[in-house]
Amino acid sequence: MSNKLYMNTGSVVIAENTSNFSPISQLHYEFYEDVNTVIEQLQNNEEIQCIVGYKGLPFGIAQQPCLTDYADGVDTLDFLLNKLN
Repeated sequence: MSNKLYMNTGSVVIAENTSNFSPISQLHYEFYEDVNTVIEQLQNNEEIQCIVGYKGLPFGIAQQPCLTDYADGVDTLDFLLNKLN
């Protein structure tokens, strides 16, 4: 795999990679020294929809949005009712 270190759990390949997106069955991780730097990078990245874990949403909640949690900040009902005319 491109001469890079990776771990195989039997069902998931774990690889050090800074990419926001990983292929199916692969989990990316990276090392950091200052958690505040990571939080700032994540909050300023428009490709990140939510942060799950410490100082973020609890595990299991990311796929259970509230009625007022809009994808990409767009109120879908308002868009359908008022912006399509």
